Amino acid sequence: MLLLNAMGVRDQTGPALNRQLEKFQQLHPDVPHDFWREQYKRHVEAKLMINGMAEVIEEDFAEAEVEALLDFYQSPVGMRMVELRVRLGKIAGPLGKRLGRLFSSEIRVELEKRGYLK
Repeated sequence: MLLLNAMGVRDQTGPALNRQLEKFQQLHPDVPHDFWREQYKRHVEAKLMINGMAEVIEEDFAEAEVEALLDFYQSPVGMRMVELRVRLGKIAGPLGKRLGRLFSSEIRVELEKRGYLK
């Protein structure tokens, strides 16, 4: 868990899950607010995702490797990397959508050019 904290994962997981719940809430506006508060407490505050990530790290890394990663993420360079990861995370979704639209349009042009689409 210390490693996930140092990596900034804990700080990002709650807001990400909250955004997911907000989408469900928008899709189901007639559901009472208490239901969504209950779901937030159960899924976001419980940090089930964090616990799952911690298990994967424990399975994939030896204790010495986890300690080395922790040392890195607690170093000035590691802290800068966490800040960069947060910034990259904020632009990844919109950038991915934009690139996806561009890719789709280029593929469509190429399909039409080769006669696969009419």
